[in-house]
Amino acid sequence: MASSSNPVHEKDKSKAPRSHFQPTVCLADWWLVKVEHDFQGSRLGVAGFTSREKQAMRVFSSAPILKTYGFSTLETTDGICVILDSLINKVRTLENGFSSDIVFFQLAKE
Repeated sequence: MASSSNPVHEKDKSKAPRSHFQPTVCLADWWLVKVEHDFQGSRLGVAGFTSREKQAMRVFSSAPILKTYGFSTLETTDGICVILDSLINKVRTLENGFSSDIVFFQLAKE
């Protein structure tokens, strides 16, 4: 008779290997936005297009930025990893109410 029990015992479940894939979005054109709901006082997020010309295009808008990794990768408060695949779109960032100083600071970091 075949056993239907799990080979990992109850007490050993914490030692079982786990796999985790973080949802990721790559933005080909992006800009800064002020998100509707803040996280610990921060409303800074990013929005942008997920693909380049001649491909299906989607618009993405993030939750507040939680953490940055280098100059081209962000993590948002909802667990999305955002990869920035271009320089900041200055025009759209300014249209969203950010000052040119913020745009300059962002470009200086890149």
